[in-house]
Amino acid sequence: MPFTNSEIVRHHLIETTSLRDSFRDIPVEMTGLSTIALMHSQLKDGTLVVKGKELGAPQATLVTLGDTPTPLGATNIIPDSVVVASDSSLGRIYTEHVDYHIDYLHGTIARLDGEIPAGATVAVWFFAYRIYQRGNDYSVDHLRGTIRRISGSQIEDGQTVFVDYETMSLTLNESQLDNAVAEADDLLLSLIDEVYHDSSSQSLVTAETYLALAVLCRVRALLALQQPDGSATARHWQELGANYHADGLKIASRFAPPRGQLNTPVRVTGGEG
Repeated sequence: MPFTNSEIVRHHLIETTSLRDSFRDIPVEMTGLSTIALMHSQLKDGTLVVKGKELGAPQATLVTLGDTPTPLGATNIIPDSVVVASDSSLGRIYTEHVDYHIDYLHGTIARLDGEIPAGATVAVWFFAYRIYQRGNDYSVDHLRGTIRRISGSQIEDGQTVFVDYETMSLTLNESQLDNAVAEADDLLLSLIDEVYHDSSSQSLVTAETYLALAVLCRVRALLALQQPDGSATARHWQELGANYHADGLKIASRFAPPRGQLNTPVRVTGGEG
């Protein structure tokens, strides 16, 4: 039975490499009409949103809070821009995460077990992002992960916009994880003494996890090389995999079979010429 498992490997990879597929509010300066590379390639089609801050007067609304989240009348609320009070005269200002919760993406407010009474009507002020239109304001290359401001765009030259998107390139399925664990287990068992094959040592769990991560990094590198402009990403995964492999071998070496004893040297004398 393997020392590690797919859940341990997945958790470790997410923790140590920021393995995500969803990114929000990435600032990008749109200079001229030049093509700008985002942090990732292989964007999931239809997920890219380009937003801008237009901070004039805040939007204001009165909201009656029930048992379920209540719409504010706008989506893509700018983080930390919301003020909630007991009335439009700011009689009492409530505290986010204590009295209420804001879903900034979907534009809703929900009452928490704080100072806002159940069924109360509150006054809410907020700013929302302006959403720019693909084809009118910007173009995008999903495969390469680039965007470009279009002539006549509502995006000003030099303006910093905020970009949301999802990627496809870092998805790991259960089959990949299970295969990596099996390959790592075969390697580890070949490196350690048989007396440790049924051990519950945490060090062996760690060693096999690192070896499995090395396998997955090699897979990621090969996939990256198949994509346009993927050489830099491939190098990152190759280097990460090499580090995991070396760390796994270093830990495994503590459990290696003992070296055989050398026989006492036998004196050999030269024969007669």
